[in-house]
Amino acid sequence: MKRELRILIVLLVLDILGVGGLWFGYTMMGTKETERTQLQGELAEEKQKTSQSGSLQKTLKQAEKEHGVLGKYFYDPREESQIRFVSQIESLGTSTSGVLVETKAFDLIGGGSPRFHSEISFSGTWGEAYHFLRLIETFPARVIINRFSASGSTNNAGEERWSGSVSIDVVSLKKI
Repeated sequence: MKRELRILIVLLVLDILGVGGLWFGYTMMGTKETERTQLQGELAEEKQKTSQSGSLQKTLKQAEKEHGVLGKYFYDPREESQIRFVSQIESLGTSTSGVLVETKAFDLIGGGSPRFHSEISFSGTWGEAYHFLRLIETFPARVIINRFSASGSTNNAGEERWSGSVSIDVVSLKKI
């Protein structure tokens, strides 16, 4: 009986140790499963970030290419460009339409939509003034004519002369 009792106690202790070992193994497996799930989630996030980074790099390269292509259609705000633009507008006058053109004001206006604002005065015959207006309308830039005013008068020789002013905004993008 003593021997059976010792065997029973030994078996009971082994059962308790076995159950403890199983419980410990089960909790460790649960912990490891939780860590695995968490690491899989982090890995999926990293893959998503990598794919987003790759797509952003492709987009950036495409934007750089497009910037190079579109760059030639924009007026930059440097002083040389402003001088070139004013000379182009003034050349629409005397050399092209015959009207005398003078730039009264030319300003770069910043903000949400940067643009050049210009006040231009002109004088000439009605045909020349009208031709000058048509040239401004077809100028290879996005030009918005805010105001056009003209008044006619007759000089001593009986010639009718028209003088007036034009207020325009250039919205930077050239017409293609």
